[in-house]
Amino acid sequence: MNDAASMIAVRVDASAQIGTGHLIRCLTLADALKAAGASTLFLCRHIMPQLAALVTGKGHALARLPAAPLAQEANPLPHAAWLGTTQDTDAMATLAALPQKLSLVVLDHYALDYRWQTRLRPVAPLLVIDDLADRRLDCDLLLDQNLNPKGDDRYDLLVPANCSKLLGPNYALLRPQFAMLRSHAERDRTAPVKRILVFFGGADITNLTLTAMRMLAAEGAGKVFLVDVVIGPINPHRALLETWNREQGEPVILHTTNVDMPGLMARADLAIGAGGSTTWERCCLGLPTIVVAAADNQREAMSAVEKSGAIMIAVDGTTLNLAWRQLVSSPAKRQAMSRAATAMVDGLGALRVVEAVREMVPAMAQGLRSG
Repeated sequence: MNDAASMIAVRVDASAQIGTGHLIRCLTLADALKAAGASTLFLCRHIMPQLAALVTGKGHALARLPAAPLAQEANPLPHAAWLGTTQDTDAMATLAALPQKLSLVVLDHYALDYRWQTRLRPVAPLLVIDDLADRRLDCDLLLDQNLNPKGDDRYDLLVPANCSKLLGPNYALLRPQFAMLRSHAERDRTAPVKRILVFFGGADITNLTLTAMRMLAAEGAGKVFLVDVVIGPINPHRALLETWNREQGEPVILHTTNVDMPGLMARADLAIGAGGSTTWERCCLGLPTIVVAAADNQREAMSAVEKSGAIMIAVDGTTLNLAWRQLVSSPAKRQAMSRAATAMVDGLGALRVVEAVREMVPAMAQGLRSG
């Protein structure tokens, strides 16, 4: 449906500093909304050309917010540097870029809080995607797909009383392919580990990918088992990784373009990677995983997932090697991790969020088809 009443705007950024996770999960939601009949517009201040091409290649409109002067803001948020300008400047630029008729604004940005949101909320209902619960928010619908040890009341004093909250992995934003491959979650995880997947997100600034590659090469990569290494689209270390792999006799298989992530996860026996949204993709397919929680804002959420039994956490190369040896030598633990992971995520979270949007926005109830 191309009715203006179903137009949805998505404000999100992606860069080496921010990473690609926010953009990717917004793309997943936008794809689900588009499949349900909505028109979609992405509004980005920071986005690299290859990521911009990904957005438009999926049929979403993209508007770049104009460059703005750097400015200090009173009471800056912990992630204020991600924005590159003040919240007020960004809000005005966003308002100027919005179409006249709009049904919903989706915001996924740690550097924006109630001050930005209060400017946008009168224009259209506002859905905020968050993970941190570290700032006051002014929104109609809140989505936090993480498992959090603080419980479901962590946002109670941060959002309006009438805000609807979608909390937990039941709302994890996964592409439809993961639900389609759910049968792989039932496989026997006690069989010997023959294929490993390594992926540390779109950017991997600290080059944890190389740490994992070196460790696996020493353990028999390319001889005892196969290793698939996915290099993210804005990884600044790509040339170094390719050179190292070539000089070492190519012990691992590098994937850089047109990556079939659901397929790689379905074929893998074990994964090593970062926290964030990819965690829920691996859980959906029951893939036992060692997570190296590189970002401070991921450690609390990943700790809760580890307590559930779905992952193991490593903090450096030494603990990564210890975790690797423990998992490889313990078929029962791999099986238990797979079952715990599968129980947490079924791959239908995006459809649940679309349904919540339909219920929240009366003007969209008829415009969006139910999943």
